[in-house]
Amino acid sequence: MNRKEFIRSCGILVAGAQAGTLFEGCAGLQHFAAAEQQGNRLAIRQSEFTFIRKEKEHTREFVMVRHPSLEFPVCVYRNDQTGYTALSTRCTHRSCEVKPAASVLVCPCHGSEFDTRGRVLGPPADEDLFIYKTTTDDAHIYIYL
Repeated sequence: MNRKEFIRSCGILVAGAQAGTLFEGCAGLQHFAAAEQQGNRLAIRQSEFTFIRKEKEHTREFVMVRHPSLEFPVCVYRNDQTGYTALSTRCTHRSCEVKPAASVLVCPCHGSEFDTRGRVLGPPADEDLFIYKTTTDDAHIYIYL
């Protein structure tokens, strides 16, 4: 094998390894909902919780919302057909950004855990996450800042 073939072989191996890591990361991607500011609140469509995959409708457990006025994203969980909980993703222990999943939010810094209503499940945090007031109409969820 000459130098050129060796470099080409190594490049293909590295690209393949990086692609594998990229695809693994895609499985854990969170959906960020489009938010529109309306005075002191953010409006997101309730339809952000549904998506089509393989011609079948699915429901997301939660959506994320970013806004320039907020230091941390907001995680919105659907409690039932009309109820939603909007949580700050700022950990109450040391201010790291918690990572939401279907049934729990976990702080990657020190392992604190919170339920989908923001209540502490496991230390070291000893205070619940901040909960934003929410209201709804037929099409939107409103998060009050």
